[in-house]
Parts: sequence; structure tokens; C-alpha cells
Amino acid sequence: MHRNVLGDASSPYLRQHADNPVHWQEWGAEALDWAKSRDVPILLSVGYASCHWCHVMAHESFEDAATADIMNEHFVCIKVDREERPDIDAVYMNATQAMTGQGGWPMTCFLTPSGEPFYCGTYYPSQPRGGMPTFTQLLGAINDTWANRRDEVHHAASAVTEALQRNTQALPETERSLSPELLNAAASRVIADEDIAFGGFGAAPKFPPAAIMEALLRHYERTGNYLETVERTAEAMARGGIYDQLAGGFSRYSVDAEWVVPHFEKMLYDNALLLRAYAHLARVTSSPLATRIATETAEFLLHDLRTEHGGFASAFDADTEGVEGLTYVWTSQELIDTLGLEDGMWAASLFDVGTTGTFEGRTSVLQLPEDPDDFERFDRVRNTLLSHRNTRPQPERDDKVVTAWNGLAITALVESGLAFNKPTWIAAAETTAKYLLDQHLIAGRLRRSSLDGTVGAAAGVLEDYAALAVGLLALFQATGNDTWRREAENLIDTALVHFSDPNAEGSWFDSADDADALITRPRDPLDGATPSGASTLTEALLALSVVTDPAKTDQYAAAASRSLARAVVALQQAPRSAGHWFAVAEAAQHGPLQVVVSATDDSPGDALVSDARRSAPGGAIVVAAEVDSTPLLHDRPPVDGHATAYVCRGFVCDTPRTTQEGLRQALST
Repeated sequence: MHRNVLGDASSPYLRQHADNPVHWQEWGAEALDWAKSRDVPILLSVGYASCHWCHVMAHESFEDAATADIMNEHFVCIKVDREERPDIDAVYMNATQAMTGQGGWPMTCFLTPSGEPFYCGTYYPSQPRGGMPTFTQLLGAINDTWANRRDEVHHAASAVTEALQRNTQALPETERSLSPELLNAAASRVIADEDIAFGGFGAAPKFPPAAIMEALLRHYERTGNYLETVERTAEAMARGGIYDQLAGGFSRYSVDAEWVVPHFEKMLYDNALLLRAYAHLARVTSSPLATRIATETAEFLLHDLRTEHGGFASAFDADTEGVEGLTYVWTSQELIDTLGLEDGMWAASLFDVGTTGTFEGRTSVLQLPEDPDDFERFDRVRNTLLSHRNTRPQPERDDKVVTAWNGLAITALVESGLAFNKPTWIAAAETTAKYLLDQHLIAGRLRRSSLDGTVGAAAGVLEDYAALAVGLLALFQATGNDTWRREAENLIDTALVHFSDPNAEGSWFDSADDADALITRPRDPLDGATPSGASTLTEALLALSVVTDPAKTDQYAAAASRSLARAVVALQQAPRSAGHWFAVAEAAQHGPLQVVVSATDDSPGDALVSDARRSAPGGAIVVAAEVDSTPLLHDRPPVDGHATAYVCRGFVCDTPRTTQEGLRQALST
């Protein structure tokens, strides 16, 4: 135990700290037992590979031998990748927020040997700064308190732990039920927060509101309202610096309200969620801008985040060689040097690169305030600039393949592949799904992540089961291959057993009932940077309720209904924090709509399927397959040898339709 053990970790973030003189341990019973035997506190440090301030604290403190000596002598030091262990992160982030009123990474927590937190914070500098104690001062104070005021430590730890346990209760039930009126009111509350001048919601820093965009698109398809809000937000982000104008893909967030300067890390989950939203917007509006952004984002996923084993890497770092933006920013002179005088001046004007700059040192992040007047020239200039940019130092890539985020990518690639007739995108999604099922599914249970084709030990959490199931159901709809449906059903059946709360119907824990025991079992039903496990599970349940064997329909439908009933209070009180719940609820309000095309070899029904996928609202189920090949096609044969569309809303079905005109009529009623 008296050494750093992170060299063999399955997390690139942990491996980044393998050469620290700190005797870092991974979270587990052995490390906690060592703290008990030594009678010292645990120093828990939580971060992730692309986190800027995590790197800063590592360079300032964890790489410093004198600081490491203090840490090793007085603490058992445990390093956790928040992306690999979201359960641990959730518990101690709640503690940090309770103690300090804010949270973030790196997260620095001091725990009793039993894991109870008694002092939490985030980044601590190595030198005095802004009234903050230095990290070594903090270490000394914690050690003194532990040695001389142990009763105070245990009292504080017990109080925090009890508060955490109280705050992980299920969402309360309410007498109000899910209804069109409730969803209309939720949309109005969301719209009230729109920044009409610059797009998006709220003030700086601004995060891409992918879930809200998807929800409002589904709301528009039901009511005809608020499309312009989605269009404003989508265009503002696409034209801003948060979008990579050369290679495609979105950064994590904008530090300003105008979307100009990003925090440069690029996350798989953001880009998957935004790909889904932009593809949906393009399908609804035929917008050339939305179509281009969706296409470029999909290509970014496939070209830049694809791993050799078929999964998708987690992220690109915010820094390049310790400097934010080093890879991405330009001066007007650099544009001229790269492109020549005429094209360089044209590019500087087009990308809004001036002499004062928009970033540090008079450099600028590329923006695209208006479309170019010459797209052929635009493409040539972009390709030249990208080729030059690729010769610069590049940010590190976190190659960790996270199950849930890859599930989001599968869904996005399938839906955008169908929208733009890109079968290679759907094929890529199938490859990823096969990889996850082959490597991440061990004896019927999911693991959280893998690295270099080797699966890690961390157990899958609720969002892993749910997001992968949704992705598999998207593949089922795209291919008609019932294997994908059956695999999704197996995952959801496992989730129902291991993540449900037996004392609160419709509520779900984020960690399994047989997962590592923490001081409290994490549960956060609200949507954040990614959809919550609970809302994503409900999306899968809703879809399964109409595609499964009739014997299981009621089970899934009832579970989805109970989940949505729990979400009512969130949609009433905090709809911006329930964006994915909002989207799922809109799909439920649509029926959910099902279009089943019963096809034959001689009459595959391509035109019917194309019309259905173009016209059906988000969250609808559209499947084409041969009769009796899957439960949804039981007793639904082609009529008179012609491919036939069966349109149902919930459990009420229209008459079979064999013509495009008839199908459009059924979908419009």
C-alpha cells in the first residue's frame, strides 16, 4: 500500500497521476481498511481527464515531493475518476455542495476511515491566492483537527452523512397528473428563461441545452409552438466559438453569454446529444445550417472520437500542453500566413478574427456570424486551415469508452443516419453496440467502461443500462433486426430488478442494489449535463411497452407511467432541470406514436418508411420488417401483397394504409 498503484488503472485520468510521488490508491475496501488500520483520514481527490483545474492542482501539488510527503504521512490518498465512478462522485459532490454552497472539479474531500465526509472543497492553490488557504495549510489544519479534536470531526461527519441520506429521497408524489396542460406550462416556464438576444437560456457560463432543444422540438410537433426558440439557440451555437468551425463538434460550454469563447474540452456526451437535436431540427425544418452542423458533428464523432475497437472515446482535453485553446485559436496574421493574403483576409472577415482578438493574447476563437457567399471557397479555406491546425500540438484524448455515453452516440448516429440517408452511420452504431454487448456485458451485468479493449471493474450504473437500451431500440427501428430489441429488453429487465426503489414506485436509484456500499445510495432524478438515468430508463420503458411481446406490455407501460408520474413535480417546478423528462413526456403525450410497416421482399415499403420517419414526431416508434418477425409485427400482414403501414397511438390503432397518401393522412389526424 505504500506506493502509487494507479499505473494499471482502467482510467486514463488515474494513469495521469501514476507518476505522482503521492501513494495514490483506487477506491475500494482495501484502501478504506488501510485508513482504519492506520487511524488516519482519507484524502479523496475526484476529477476527470479533460478537467483544466484538475491538471493545475496536479502540477502544483500532487507532483511536488514535499507536498506528497505530507499527504502520504498523514492520510490515505484515494484518486477517483468521476466518469468511471459516477456513484462516488455523486455522493461526495452532494457533500461538497452542502458544505460550501458550490461544487466542481477537482473535488477534494476529507473522510473518516468509514467514508463519512467532514471537510470538502474543490481546488486549493499551492501559493496564497484570493484569501484561499494553500493546499499544504489545509493539510496541516485537517491533520491537527483529526489529532486533537476528533470528537468534532465525528460530529460533523455524522451530521453531513445524515443530511445526505435525507436528501436522496424519491421525488414526491403529487395529485396532478401528466397532461397537455402541464407540458404547455412547462414549455412556457422554459421559454421565459430564453436569452432572445444571444440564444440559449440564462446567463454566462452557457451550456448547450440539448435536452431542452429536443423537448421543445417534440412540443412543437404537438402544439406548433416555440420552434423559433430552438432555431435561435441552434443557430447561435453553430455560429459561435463553442462550435469548432474547422473540424466540427461542440466544446463543453461557453464562458460568455454570446457563445464566443468556449471551455475547450469536447465531450462525447455533448456531441451525441447535440447531434440528435440538430438532426431532429433539420428533419423538421430542412434547415441547411442544421443539416450541415449535424453532418459535421456526426463526422467528428466518427473521425475524431472513434477508437480502434469500435467504441467512442470520452473526451478531448480542455488544455494542450497545459494551455487552454493552444490548438484552436488564431490571429489574423496566422490566417494570412497559412492562406495567403487574399484568402487570409477573406477568412479573417468571415471568421470574425480581428486585431484585438476574442481570447488571450489578442488571439481569436473562430466564429461564423454569417454564411459565406462562396461555399466552395469556404470548404477549401477550412480544409487548409484544418490541415495547418493539425500540425500544432493537439489536446490529449481520453480513450475511456463509457457505456452510457456510447449508448447516446448510438441513438444519435441511428436517428441522424435515418434522417440524412447515411447507412454508414447506422453501420457504425451497430459496430459500437456489438462492442458494448461483447465487452461490457459480463454475465448479464454491464460494466461502466473499458480502455484499449479491456473492460474495467466498475459496475454499470442506471444510465448505462438505460442509454444502451435506448440505443439498441433505435437500431431495432432502423434495421428491423429483433436481436437488438431482445438485448434491450434484457438490459431493462435487469435494471428493473436492481435499480428500482421498492418503497417508492416509479423511483430509481442510480447504483444497483448489489453495488459497492457507500454512505448513501445515490439517486438524482433530475437531468444535468446528460439525461438522468431515471428519465432515460423511462424513455426505454415507453418504447418497450409498444414493441415487446404483449405479455410484457402492461409491465413496461405501467413502469413508464409510474416514472412519469414521479417527474410531474420536476416538470412543474424546475422544467429546465428536467429537459429529458420533458422530451419523454411529450413522446408519451403523442401516444406514443407507432408506425409499423409490414413488408415483403417484393414490396419492402421503402416509400412508406421514409414518409413515416420524416413525418413522425420525435420519440415515435417506426419499424419496418416482415410479418411475425418481431412482436410488433404479429398479426400485421401486408394487405393484398402490398407493404402496409399500421399506425397506432398508444393502444388505439388506425386502419391499415398501403399508400403514401393514406399514411400521411393517418399521421396528420
